[in-house]
Amino acid sequence: MAIEALKEAHSIFTLADNPVENAQVNFHLGNAYHLMANIRDKQININNAISYIECAEEIYKRKHETIDLAKINLTIA
Repeated sequence: MAIEALKEAHSIFTLADNPVENAQVNFHLGNAYHLMANIRDKQININNAISYIECAEEIYKRKHETIDLAKINLTIA
């Protein structure tokens, strides 16, 4: 049920409108799939976990790049 709830949250906190929250949900989905891998469908759940965690990481990277770019633009202005 937790994974389904997180998937619903993922559809609410879209990347375009809520990038940080979307990354957090991706991270939590990755952790949930990682835990599920201990119970059943190990390879499928591990692959899902990796996918969601990598997505969260990419969003966080872009967030920091965006903040750095904004600071540079403020310094130049």
